[in-house]
This record gives sequence, structure tokens and C-alpha cells, in this order.
Amino acid sequence: PALASELELIELQRLTSPAPAVGDRYGSAVCFAGDRLAVGMPFSAPVGRVLVYARNGAEWTEEASLVAPLPGPLPSFGLSLSGGDHTLAVGAPTDSTASFESGAVHLFERSGTSWTASASLTSPGAYAGERFGSSIDFDETERRLVVGSPGGAITSAAGAVHVYTEVAGVWTLEASLRP
Repeated sequence: PALASELELIELQRLTSPAPAVGDRYGSAVCFAGDRLAVGMPFSAPVGRVLVYARNGAEWTEEASLVAPLPGPLPSFGLSLSGGDHTLAVGAPTDSTASFESGAVHLFERSGTSWTASASLTSPGAYAGERFGSSIDFDETERRLVVGSPGGAITSAAGAVHVYTEVAGVWTLEASLRP
């Protein structure tokens, strides 16, 4: 087997922000599934953005530019990403719609080349500083979403992990795990 130092990597294509601006943080989060690549720009004015690219052969082209469907103040939309070929979960951990920096996760569904917002979730407690959506993992087959909330409960800030399942378009909290 070749050693890592012996491998030669070849850049096939460089993806960059179509309208780069200082502080956008293009690439803060990435999610690759099938022929789709999502790239987070959580500090793109005014509320963050996610660019979705589609692969056709060896070429990647921008397919969609997603923003939070109901953006709250300072959301950092796109700071975390997870998904499959047809569903994308986007974390906005500093979204302050429910309370200051309580966070949110927005789900988008793809049909053909169109992406549509399908659900927005907030923490069951929606505590200030909870940062729900700081980390996310989504299983498209099981329709299960796991959301990290490092701020946890307002009294302890020990953190929490929330597990959701989706059946027929309805997301239900399955469990909240705490240390």
C-alpha cells in the first residue's frame, strides 16, 4: 500500500462562493450525498445561506441557494449540515426566534432540481443560549434526525441531544438525552 506522503491529489474543480464577501465563512459546513454537495455560509448577509451543488459527470454546478424560511435574528443558518440525496437538514444554532440563541433546524426536500422548505424545528425547551442545531445528523432512510444542543438546559448548560423521527411529514421528538 502507498503511504499518504506518496499519494498525489489532483484538484478536479474548485468551488467558491459566487459572490464572496468578507466574513461569509463559505465552507463552514459541508454535506456530500450522492450527486449533491451542500456548502454552508452561516454568516452571509443577512441571515446565512446554503449553496447546493449538483454533479453532472465531473462538473459541479450550483443547483440552489437556500435561506431560512422564517429567519430569526442572528441565525447562523448553515453552520451545520446533514442530509441525503433528497433531504437536507440545516442548523441555525444562534437563531433567536424562540429565545436568544436558542437555535433551530430547517429541513428542505428536493424534487428534481427544486429544493423546498418542509419543516422547521426548535428545541423542546427553547432555552436562551441552548444553540439547538450546533450539530446535526440525519438518516434519510430511517427519517431520523439527531440534533445537538451544547447549551443544554438553562440551569446546567450541560448540553443535550434530541432525537426526532418523521412519519408522513410530521416530525416528532423521540428522545432527549442528557448527561
